[in-house]
Amino acid sequence: MRRARRSEGVIILTGDGPTGPLHLGHYAGSLLDRVRLHEEHEQTVLVADLQALIAPIRERRETLAHDQGEVIATMRRGTERAREVAESVLRDVRRAIVSDHDAAM
Repeated sequence: MRRARRSEGVIILTGDGPTGPLHLGHYAGSLLDRVRLHEEHEQTVLVADLQALIAPIRERRETLAHDQGEVIATMRRGTERAREVAESVLRDVRRAIVSDHDAAM
């Protein structure tokens, strides 16, 4: 697929308000055009209601600030998941190294 050349000096300013999880309507109604326009022009996108977007994060932070046990449990789960991912990646790397080594012999 050939990319369009960006127009020099043209900047598009647009905005969005958070409306919930993404769905097909977002894609067809807005995102598809934004991607196309991004290939042709520089864009600046404003989030119209940033407070509404981050309110759930702030509420969760406030809850966790008063529940140290939950923070520790969350960190433990994250550590366990990170370890699982790291072990999986290392297994793949080791297989690739052995495979490359065997192919070179």
